[in-house]
Amino acid sequence: MKNSIIIQIFSVLIILISCQEKKEKQIIFDEKTRDSTVITSSIKTDSVTSEQRISDIKNWYSDAQKNMKSADKNCEKAEEKWVYKLDKELSMDFVNRGSLCNLPNGIKVYSGEFNGYEW
Repeated sequence: MKNSIIIQIFSVLIILISCQEKKEKQIIFDEKTRDSTVITSSIKTDSVTSEQRISDIKNWYSDAQKNMKSADKNCEKAEEKWVYKLDKELSMDFVNRGSLCNLPNGIKVYSGEFNGYEW
């Protein structure tokens, strides 16, 4: 549930950013004279509507969810255990986990569980 909300928020941010006209800033630096020039130019984005972009992202998400349930996925997992020492006698143990799953349709799914003191 928590990952689903994060993915939805991230998707909305991508949509908002991708649907706006972007300004590209390029800095040219001349080492001999130590001068720099800033060039600003407009970059036109595709004529894709917000609704089309939302539909694309929903399709990608549903494909990833379907393929995560299949047995054909290839996942690599890692785990790290570490100890946080509060003082000489008191310490806390934490385990961080991460995985990378390569799905059949070329999508890669990264997931992680990170724990620490006061996180």
